[in-house]
Amino acid sequence: MDFGVVGSNMKVDAKPVAPNASSHVGRDGSGFHVSAEEKQSARAAGARVPQGRAGGGKKREPKKMVRATTWTPEVENAFRLQCAGWRSVEEYQQQYDEELSVWPSNQFIKALKAKKNGFFMYFRNFRECEDKYLNRVKLYSY
Repeated sequence: MDFGVVGSNMKVDAKPVAPNASSHVGRDGSGFHVSAEEKQSARAAGARVPQGRAGGGKKREPKKMVRATTWTPEVENAFRLQCAGWRSVEEYQQQYDEELSVWPSNQFIKALKAKKNGFFMYFRNFRECEDKYLNRVKLYSY
């Protein structure tokens, strides 16, 4: 039996499909585009705007960066943030107006939304940043 797997001699005629102009709203082809007027009306109505804080606060850049040399709870939380793609707690809270969920026993970060896709990442109650990963952790000061 041949199910059309790679290497088979079955011929398949695939024709490229032209995108429907009505299905793409934005110019970039992503299908998601919000005009400035829609953002203003959403802010006035109290709805959440997809990009940044509703207040539109200015993004601060860090003044200094050092790499971690020894493990501390601060380094552990920075490691968890950077696993999710965030630079620091401040950058995370500029994007999401919610408080970080932390473990009550040791104040380690419990869950974060990934920067790339917004999916939740969950972390354990104990140390996850092993000594071999210490030189990858960056500590930012503003």
